[in-house]
Order: sequence, then structure tokens, then C-alpha cells
Amino acid sequence: MNIIGKYQLLIIISTFFLIATSAVLFWGFDKGCDITDEGFCLLGYQNYQQAKVYVSSFLLIGDKTFAGADAGVFQLRMDKLLFTLGGSLFLALGVSLWLGQIYGLRKRHLYILNAVFLGSVSLLNFSVLYTVVSYNDMINLVLMITGGLYFMSRYFIMKDHHRIACFLTLLLGAVTGFAFFIKFSVSIIMMITYLILSWLIRGRGAAGKIGMIFSILLGYLLGWAGYFIFFQPAGEWFPVFSESMREWSTGH
Repeated sequence: MNIIGKYQLLIIISTFFLIATSAVLFWGFDKGCDITDEGFCLLGYQNYQQAKVYVSSFLLIGDKTFAGADAGVFQLRMDKLLFTLGGSLFLALGVSLWLGQIYGLRKRHLYILNAVFLGSVSLLNFSVLYTVVSYNDMINLVLMITGGLYFMSRYFIMKDHHRIACFLTLLLGAVTGFAFFIKFSVSIIMMITYLILSWLIRGRGAAGKIGMIFSILLGYLLGWAGYFIFFQPAGEWFPVFSESMREWSTGH
């Protein structure tokens, strides 16, 4: 079924909104700065100048990946735009594969529709959050990546490619586990949600469901291991996180 013609007006409007909004955002990336929230992130990414007690390691992650000592307002705002659009395109791919398999639609056409729609909608977060990369943007990226991986795994299950599906759920668990160091509460909720969804999948026996659950849990541990190997040793992270939790729980 060709859905390009059926939803042509929606695609045109979404594409125009996507291009126009991206252009306006790009034009304003080097203008103005919120000295409070944006200033905190901007300084925090530079040589890890964050508070010694903090429950999130997002500044350290940013410092060692996309940001760093030379990162300015323009770069961090551009990074947020790339994170937002890249994550939405990945989610659109997973959703398109899954829906296309269920309803017999042309996946390429469905991807065009989902990509321009999700891409344009995702830019709305620039209107409610500050415009440099924060832990909220990292979590949004994680949500879109894991969502895309989940729908891709569902697609490959329906295609009887169970090994590929288990590998994708392993990656899903790894990304979810890594998110613990960005925002631990969201990471735990995500893990529980995906475990429940894996058990509720139709068309798989108990052994297949247990295999997917095991893949998610193993991936979760691999996400932790990846953080401790590439970003911060466990011996350095745990005392800081424990002290942060004590400070947070007492309201200090």
C-alpha cells in the first residue's frame, strides 16, 4: 500500500515545519545564553568543572564524548539538534519496520512519513527546555534509541530472526543500563518497562520470553561495565554517588 499519496499533505506540512524550524534554530544558535541553566552546563562540560557531589554523571559523559574544554554555546546547541533529529530518525526506523510488517505497508514510504513527523515534533523540546545539551536531552536520546531497538526487535521476531532480536534486546539493555549514570530513576523505570513488555510479547513461548529478559538484564550489566571502563572507575564513582544520595535524601 502506498501511503505517500494518502498522507501527502501531512508529509509536506511536517517537512516544511522541520526545515523551517531547523533553519531558525540554527540561525539563533550563536545568540544569547541563559546564564543559569545553560551556564551551568557550559561550564560543567569544560574539564569536568561540576560539583563534587552530584547524582548524575552527565557532565563527565559529555566532557569525554561530544563536549570538552573548547565546547561553546554554538557547539552544544548544535549537538542538541543532532541528538534530537538523529534519535527521532532512529525511532522512526524501528516504528516503520514494525508497523510495515504488521499492516503490510511499504516500509520505505512509512519511514518517510514517520521520519518527517517525528523529526518535526521532536524539535518542540527546544521550546520548553534550555537549548544546550543537558541530562534531559541525553535521556530523550536514550528513550528514542531504546524505543527504536525495541520495535526493531519486535520486527525481527515476526520475521523469525530470533537471534537478531536477542542481540537488539542486548543492545537495548546496554543503553538502558548506561542511562543509569545519566538519570538513575528513569533508567530503572525503563528497565522494568522493557522487562514487562518482553514478557507480554505474543507469539513467543516462555523460553523465548525468558531469553529476551535475560538479554536485557545482561545488557544492563554491560552498560554499567561500559561506563566503568570508558568513563569512570567504579571505585571513584560509588563514593561520589553514595554521598550524593545522602545529600539528596536529606535535602542539603
